[in-house]
Amino acid sequence: MQDSRSYSVNFTPDGEFASRYPALAHLPFILDSRPGYHRLGNAYLIERGLGLWGPESRSQGPTGRTPTAKSMHSYAQWLANFLEWADRRGMDLKTCEYATHIRDRYQKEMLEGLWSRDGCSLAPSTVNLRVQQACDFLTWMADTGRRTAFDIPYNMARLKVGSATSSIGHLEFDVQVRKGKLRRSQRVLRMPSDDHVKQWLARVYEKHGPTCGLMCETVLLTAMRREEVVCLRIDTLPENPRDWHIANPLAPPAEQQVRITIRYGTKGPTYGLDHGDKIGRERNILIPLSLAHSWHNYRANARNQAFATRMKGVKGAARLARAQSAVHLFAYSTRCRTRFHADAGQHSIVIADTVPR
Repeated sequence: MQDSRSYSVNFTPDGEFASRYPALAHLPFILDSRPGYHRLGNAYLIERGLGLWGPESRSQGPTGRTPTAKSMHSYAQWLANFLEWADRRGMDLKTCEYATHIRDRYQKEMLEGLWSRDGCSLAPSTVNLRVQQACDFLTWMADTGRRTAFDIPYNMARLKVGSATSSIGHLEFDVQVRKGKLRRSQRVLRMPSDDHVKQWLARVYEKHGPTCGLMCETVLLTAMRREEVVCLRIDTLPENPRDWHIANPLAPPAEQQVRITIRYGTKGPTYGLDHGDKIGRERNILIPLSLAHSWHNYRANARNQAFATRMKGVKGAARLARAQSAVHLFAYSTRCRTRFHADAGQHSIVIADTVPR
């Protein structure tokens, strides 16, 4: 009788394993339906997570480029889905082919709802990500001698991306596109008016308070990524306004901008962790002077109140440890995950999906 339990993605708890193998402690691993450690799938995740193999550098050997923790978690989830499908369908990972098994069965079953949790067709973007991870895994098996060659047919396509430096306003690149890749549905995006956004932001301040409101306002005024906002440090903006680096000091105050440096939660390679945050590639950005003043006032008032609440009743060494761990600009008395949805007329705005500190 076939086991009905699903494949699952797990993380190693802190303990002896983490101390003996620190390079692997942060990587996810897959348990199959027994449940048991899926050796083949996890060998792939280890090599991918340590930068020993990657689809973009297959023939170049180890490059040292390691995916982020979030990317590795996504890879593990997509791979676990494929491995469970292959297990349930009795497919041999060592001999399966792209067209016959991956495109015409795995991809097709997801599109038709035969392989989905609720029996409904999955979005093309979801299907493409899962199929690409299956292809990467089978390609890794071939590259490491674990199966016969796995051939994927490709077409060449010309991609246009926006550019602020090109005279024609965009740049063109030739890219490889997997044959059989699904097209995303083209939806018409309607942007809310300035008045709608202002009304929405005012409701966020009123309903969720100064911390959530200022986080959302920061996204609106800087286009920072959500993770970058969550990871802002209390000293990202110098404490003394005299030390602020004004990029355009001769402009009117309403147009002046302050240059700051961010590196926590930024996109790109991972250079370690700091207080649970990814250390990414350092970059400089400009923020409005008005926003800098809002940060400064928040830091001196609302944040201090939240910090005092968090420290209430904590004494001794625990108090010092908690104080030293409070490095983030946006402070909360409790940890929670919040997603803000607000309807502004006919528009639906989603600004933040963050883990506040």
